[in-house]
Amino acid sequence: MELNLSGMVGQSACLAEVLRVLAKVAPTDSTVLVTGESGTGK
Repeated sequence: MELNLSGMVGQSACLAEVLRVLAKVAPTDSTVLVTGESGTGK
């Protein structure tokens, strides 16, 4: 699977960390659970 970030918007340090983790997980068959408060755009 190729990581496609063309629809991502933002430049915060937090988003950069999320994208770094996504780049590591995307090519695997691992299941990922994204958690967070309601309305945060997970």
